[in-house]
Amino acid sequence: MKINLYKLQLNNIVGHTALKQKLNDMKYSGLLVLCAFLYFSVSMGQVATNKTAERYTQKADTLFKVFKYDSAAVYYCKAAGLYEKGEDWLKSVENYRLTGNSFMSASKYDTALYYSQKALGLAEEHFRKNNKDEMFEKSDALITLARVNEKKGKYGEGLALCRKALVLAVKTDSLNRLKIANYWHEIGNAYENLGKYDSALMFCLPALETRIKLLQGNSPELAKSYHIIGIIYKDKGEYDKALEFKQKALQIRVSVYGENHPDVASSYNSIGISYEDKGEYDRALGFYQKALQIRVSVYGENHPDVADSYHNIGNNNMCKGDYDKALQFHQKVLQISISIYGENHPNVATSYNNIGSIYQYKGEYDKAL
Repeated sequence: MKINLYKLQLNNIVGHTALKQKLNDMKYSGLLVLCAFLYFSVSMGQVATNKTAERYTQKADTLFKVFKYDSAAVYYCKAAGLYEKGEDWLKSVENYRLTGNSFMSASKYDTALYYSQKALGLAEEHFRKNNKDEMFEKSDALITLARVNEKKGKYGEGLALCRKALVLAVKTDSLNRLKIANYWHEIGNAYENLGKYDSALMFCLPALETRIKLLQGNSPELAKSYHIIGIIYKDKGEYDKALEFKQKALQIRVSVYGENHPDVASSYNSIGISYEDKGEYDRALGFYQKALQIRVSVYGENHPDVADSYHNIGNNNMCKGDYDKALQFHQKVLQISISIYGENHPNVATSYNNIGSIYQYKGEYDKAL
């Protein structure tokens, strides 16, 4: 009887252990299913988030192409935030950089500076040195930050950032000649802003040669090279050579964009400057007016490029001795410049100086002071 009872107890223990094992197996299987479900849910959620971010970027690209820079910046920023949340650092940095670039195009330089610095900060924190795409994106972030600094009148800082971008690009892939040519162009542009024209040509001419070899047909990048080299030759006093390069840039830009585009306006404006330097004031005025018409239609009145056109038309009238008309245009320049930059900016100082000079030519010395 004792033996049977012992067997019964043993069977109960074995059965209980088997049942417990089955329950444990079921719990483990259930946990695996739950983990799989959660992973799938998170993955699907991230896919949906990435698709939303992609739509935001596409929307921003479209808005930027039609010169709606403020709206473009909003969508680039939304995309950047979503990518940052999902720790897609490459796309996050790219979209923050494009946010800064859009605000720069909208003449909101302090906001542009913030987002450009944010893009570079994330790149420095998260990018891997052995990843070419990430290193080139970091170089582009440096260039955008350089451009913003130059717009704020900090030309030395802009040049330093451009040089950093070039060094990083060469370390990343010295054989990517087209990419490196882009950085040469930016350094040349920075030297031009600093008034170091021979140094500017040392970078801009090789950039042009590389682009001619590697770019086919009419390319906006090729037009940029012709344009900046034309400006440098103008600054060096070689006006006929300047016109040659500027007209090549204009021809490409009109063929690519049509007439109503900021880059076309920039070419018209720059050609007008060269004709004015040659003493052909009426011919210069015709180009200035074309540039102004495009710029106002694209940007409205309150934009640096519009101020630039008013400045050139004012100077043109001053050269022709029409001081009252010149004063009218330079006062517009001052108004726009203060609204964009505030009082403490080189462009505002130049406007005050120009207005003072006009009053001096008019014999109104008290107002000139």
